[in-house]
Amino acid sequence: MKLYFIEQDSLDYLKSNIKNHIKYYESPTSDWIDTVCGKSPFREFSGEFPEFVLQDNDPNPHSTDYINAVSMYSSLNTISESVATDERLWAGMALKQFWHYTHYRWIPNSQVTEEKIRDHFYFGTGIRRSLTRQSLARLWWIAKLSYDKQRDNPFELTAFLCEASSFIVDVLERNTSNNPDIMHSFLDAVLEIRRRGVQITRERMRDLVTYLNLLGGTYILDVLPPELIRQKILTYGIERYE
Repeated sequence: MKLYFIEQDSLDYLKSNIKNHIKYYESPTSDWIDTVCGKSPFREFSGEFPEFVLQDNDPNPHSTDYINAVSMYSSLNTISESVATDERLWAGMALKQFWHYTHYRWIPNSQVTEEKIRDHFYFGTGIRRSLTRQSLARLWWIAKLSYDKQRDNPFELTAFLCEASSFIVDVLERNTSNNPDIMHSFLDAVLEIRRRGVQITRERMRDLVTYLNLLGGTYILDVLPPELIRQKILTYGIERYE
């Protein structure tokens, strides 16, 4: 499978002219991009990758996040983190191969707005937030940061994150998400809290993430044993919610 990125000058042009081109984003295809750019702005990314498809026909688009994150990451797990933070790759894929998917997931019924276009076709904010909001980058990073090869199902934590869009935003947009050991320990603790009969609502997840950040102000989490982090989150959650 070939991937395509978009040239920087064309990316800059399209991002700065979203308002002028907004009617084109309602189109069923992205053929118009070659016309407004005066050329094809897409270039082939080096390397071959296993073929993958993204589900884009479920009546509930959110419900496809897990299977699509697994499919994408299983195919593209060899790209570097540096490449995976490059807007040119993800914007190129959204504007070319996965135009329909991006519409399906984020712009249902052609409800196009400048904000939706900027956030989901491009990097609309800082890099960290954009990696959890751009339509394709988010799938790769959800799986990357939650994949745990030590588990019977290495994507178990991925499935948990994908239960709610708020989980993805609240957990992955924190600095602690950079360290897989911290991430896995935290998510494993939250799963254990739920196994003990505690409902993990959006508000409770946010509270648990806040507590993890507070721990980061007291300890250097990167050097703490993962089991100790897990136990502190577990103790806090059980004492607070049981």
